[in-house]
Amino acid sequence: MLHHEPAVLVDVLGSWRVIRAYPAADETTHTATARARGGFPPGVVRRAAVDGGARKRQPVEMTTSFFSLYGPPLTTGDEKALLHTHLRLNREALLWKLEGLSEADRRRPLTPTGTTLVGLVKHLTGVEGAYFCDAFGRPRPPLAWESDEDALMGEFSDMYAKPDETTDEIVAAYRAATAAADVAIDELELDAPGRHHLGITVSLRWMLFTVLLDTARHAGHADIVRELIDGSAGSYREWPGVAPADDEQYRETYLARVRGEIDDRSWYEFLRARRRDAT
Repeated sequence: MLHHEPAVLVDVLGSWRVIRAYPAADETTHTATARARGGFPPGVVRRAAVDGGARKRQPVEMTTSFFSLYGPPLTTGDEKALLHTHLRLNREALLWKLEGLSEADRRRPLTPTGTTLVGLVKHLTGVEGAYFCDAFGRPRPPLAWESDEDALMGEFSDMYAKPDETTDEIVAAYRAATAAADVAIDELELDAPGRHHLGITVSLRWMLFTVLLDTARHAGHADIVRELIDGSAGSYREWPGVAPADDEQYRETYLARVRGEIDDRSWYEFLRARRRDAT
């Protein structure tokens, strides 16, 4: 599954503008390839110099827009805002993988170890509360499953939905846990000390990195599980970065290319024809 990052938005006098809609001669192969896959979403352009980088930095406002990662102030600004934005984006990417599915598909294990979409959300619900709230003495909503006997025995009881739990309930618990976590993150400094459940003292910075990495890892697991269910794929709602599931011609041709059944000439001719048809 191919993923492409977009080029960077350009902020001109406080508003995002499209500078160029087509690739330039100096555009990188990476950027040109992304355009060849169907083009960038509206507003995504090559990076351009604006005021030579001399503009004053404005206070960072937290956002969950994927495109904000590729422009100021996050590209050169506040460390906590950047980490928190990445965490929020990965949270939403995870929940996106559950959308449009039946209750049964959300609960269906698709790996030998029993990985399910709702199980990933349930697991990270506990992580958010423990790492950002419990560790720093901050309030959080209680979790219905945290006192279960198997959880106290160290079993992975948070990796699946029990028969009496609905996936909507677990998603709601996740959103409540992340909301409490966001309050703690906003109010604490990155160097604020907290107590990890292993008994060690760690900073909020350490916790942010750890939970971000864990969430991104499990969002990747969710990518694969969702693709196995119905073929849907993509990194983010705003920028999937892959051909949609209903683009059967591209997917079949790309898989043939991966298997070595299509040579360079045929592959390039196919891509050029798609670009001609798109114009």
